[in-house]
Amino acid sequence: AFDFTDPADLERSRVAFQRAREHQPRDPRPHRMVTRSGTTRMIEWSSSPSPDGDLYAVGHDMTEYLAAEQAREQALQELQARNEELQQFAYIASHDLQEPLRKIQAFSDRLKAQGCFVTVRRSRGRDVQAACGQLVKAKTRSALS
Repeated sequence: AFDFTDPADLERSRVAFQRAREHQPRDPRPHRMVTRSGTTRMIEWSSSPSPDGDLYAVGHDMTEYLAAEQAREQALQELQARNEELQQFAYIASHDLQEPLRKIQAFSDRLKAQGCFVTVRRSRGRDVQAACGQLVKAKTRSALS
């Protein structure tokens, strides 16, 4: 009866068969079965004992489903790894772009401290100190004083 069962699943299949005969819950994991051509298929069994003592079973080939599930899981892991890389890149890029802004802020603060006229504009919700031309004018005024 177990001639087609993969040797690695033989004992588990025997236990599952006995449990089915005794009306006990089945093992939900698929069993490896070997076809006549020698390929291994993953079969999920459903069974029901009959009143006359026989056991009726139906096998559902889960091989393609399990392979697709494994491929999906691998693709998900690769996607998560790429997302982490992108998040790290975005963090580094954001950090690197903050330094030039700090220097502009420091230069603008120095100009203010010297009494230069610097206008403040709103840009995407952040205060930006003076346009380039205004900074040059302010610096020129400061140099002439």
